[in-house]
Parts: sequence; C-alpha cells; structure tokens
Amino acid sequence: MSRQRVIVVGAGAVGIGVALFLQGEGLDVTLVDRAEPGQQTSFGNAGIISVQSVSSINSPDVFRKLPKLAFSPTSPLRIRWRDLPWTMPWLLAFLNNCREAPALRSSLGQVALSKASGEAWRVLLQRHGGNDRVTWPGWLKLAESKAEVASLQHERRRQEEEGLHAEWLDADQVAALEPALAPRFAAGLWLKGNGQVDRPGELLQHLVERFAVEGGRLVADEVRDLRSAASGVEVVTSRRSLRADHAVLATGPWSARLARKLGSRQRLVAERGYHLMLPQAEMPIGRPLYVADTGFVLAPMGDALRLTAGAEIARIDTPGDETRVRGCLAEVRRWLPAAATEVASSWVGARPSTPDGLPVIDRAPRLPRVVLAYGHGHLGLTMGPLTGRLVADLIRERPPALDLTPYSAVR
Repeated sequence: MSRQRVIVVGAGAVGIGVALFLQGEGLDVTLVDRAEPGQQTSFGNAGIISVQSVSSINSPDVFRKLPKLAFSPTSPLRIRWRDLPWTMPWLLAFLNNCREAPALRSSLGQVALSKASGEAWRVLLQRHGGNDRVTWPGWLKLAESKAEVASLQHERRRQEEEGLHAEWLDADQVAALEPALAPRFAAGLWLKGNGQVDRPGELLQHLVERFAVEGGRLVADEVRDLRSAASGVEVVTSRRSLRADHAVLATGPWSARLARKLGSRQRLVAERGYHLMLPQAEMPIGRPLYVADTGFVLAPMGDALRLTAGAEIARIDTPGDETRVRGCLAEVRRWLPAAATEVASSWVGARPSTPDGLPVIDRAPRLPRVVLAYGHGHLGLTMGPLTGRLVADLIRERPPALDLTPYSAVR
C-alpha cells in the first residue's frame, strides 16, 4: 500500500514543524514555498521559545492605554494610518476581543498551546538535531515604573496559577543576574522555562535539510489555489499542479486569501516587526531582556544582539519604516551601557495576527482534506513543532493532544 501524500504549503517555523511531524508519522510529505525556507517571518524574530506565555495581546487594559498606544511616538504599537481602510475591520475585531470574557478565552487558549510547546520542541530536536542552537536560559522581563511593577506582579500571579516557574527579582537581584544593566530597574520577572534559539533562520534551514535527507521533497513555487480533486486535494502553483491526499495551509500572513476561500472566518493582519543587529565584542547579557513600557526585546544572537521593537499594523506590502526601532537605540544605551549600538543590519517582516491572538488549527470548513495552520502572531517559532503534532493528529483522524475548539476556523 502506498503512503499517504501530504503537501504542506508554507515553509516557515509552522510549516517546517508540520512537515517534520507528518514525516515522522511515515507520510510522504512535500513542502512548497515561493521563498527560501525559514527566511521570511520566522527569520527575524527574537528567537524566544516562549513556553510561559500567559499574557495574550488581548487585554481589557488596552482600552485604558489606547490613546497612548495609538498616538504616542514612543508607543510599542504603530498604526500606519494610510492603511486604515484595509486594517480597520481587524482593529475593530481586535478591540472587541479585548473585553473581559473574550480576553480570558484568548489567554487560556494561548497558555494551553505555550505550555505544551516545550515538549514538542524537545521531541523535534531529539529526532533531527539542532540542540547546539537552542538553550534554556529563561527570559527576563524588567520594570522601571510603579505601573510596570504592578503589571509584572499581575503576570507573576498568572504564572503561579498555571504552575509555571517564574522568579521575582528585586533591584539587587536583577543587578546580580544581569550585571551589565544600568541600576534603574525596580524589579524583574525571570521566566525560567523559556528557551532561546541562536539565529532562528539557520536552525530552520538545518531542519529543512534534515527533512530533505529523510525523504521530504521541496518545491520552490507560489501556490495559487487549493481545490478538491478525486480522492484528495489539488494544489495549483504558478507552474504546475500537484496532487495529494491532504494539504496543509501554513503560509502565515499570506494565508488570508486562500483561508477565506476555504471557509475560515478569522480575519488576518500583517502585524509587522523590525529588528536591528548590533555586533558585540563581548556579550553583555545572558538571556533575552524585555521592557514592557517601550515594548522592545534585546536577545543574544551569536556575537550580536538582536533588537526587536513593538508591532506595526499595516498592509503586508506597505514599505517599511525603521524610525521606531532605530529610536529604541537611545533606550538601549540608557539601560544597557555596556552594549555596542552600531547597526550592522536591519530587517522587517510580517507576523500573521488574528483579532483574538489565537492561531487557526482546524480542518478547512469547505475542504476538510485541507488543514489550516496559520495566525500564530508572535509565537510561530514557539508553537511550530506543537502545531505539527496537532496537524498530524487531525490528518491521522485521532483525538488531538489538545482541545482544538479555541483554534476553530469558524470561531
């Protein structure tokens, strides 16, 4: 009997995770992407495997902070106003999901995925290698003001409720853990279970190479359509037509058009992120650092620091503007004086964000032989392997490892 064939559309962190877990099930897998695997959205993130994510982007606090978020030049959120006719429906749906009840559902749905993601990553690395690129130093969130301290205390309580290991640090303990920091932080929350990927794009390339060595096929092409075919699915690309028993749509922020055609009701926006690479003669920090008020992260990446900053709501093809992320360099100098802040390179990419902050992991309503796996927002790297495990459950028609109701395509 021939093996079941599956075509995975999209070769980012989620698509690669899906392809490897399906391959581990003994399926015949083809991975299709118009771009080089792992070099789009997944390339430019802070490299954090965030297994302790308890704070969804949706929160009732957004209403209190909305004027500053929308209009302050130092806001971690930037809205490209000329794109508002296209992004307004998503923004309104997002605000609707910031009410107390939907925000709680979002938080619980995110926690369920995040907590299970660490084990999925460990399985993937054990099978395919790459442990030399992943460490588990935790993630340090820092607070300067009383408001930031209160916010971290709230998160600390949520961590405790979920049975996660988060250590509260006073000013002296922050200085002892990260001595290069300026003595300006009142407190810190050390999320000790989080992992760190050194140069995510290179790790993902390694995993794709392992996928190919183990019999997976790579197709460099743009997928134009997914439609029903006799006993399966037809994947129509710009140059050919491919047939398979099943397909998976995992094209991140580019998923919207095909997902709508396949019956998903979830809106999707290209929530753009930026990074700057700052080479370091000596690494001044031991783990990723985050300051909530400014919304940026500094993460060790080999012999460089990667500065990532905030979120930008815009059309996917709007030209990038590095003003905000470059403005953060002054803040880096202020709270990490030992860091070199000369910029070696910069990057802009698009995250696939849904209004409730949760991904879609579900059979396509209009074509059940296609599984939808997109919309992971800031957590695609974290949740890629786990999404692969869940997609394998759906294709194998067995009870999934998690309740997938919160991630329905028609929620």
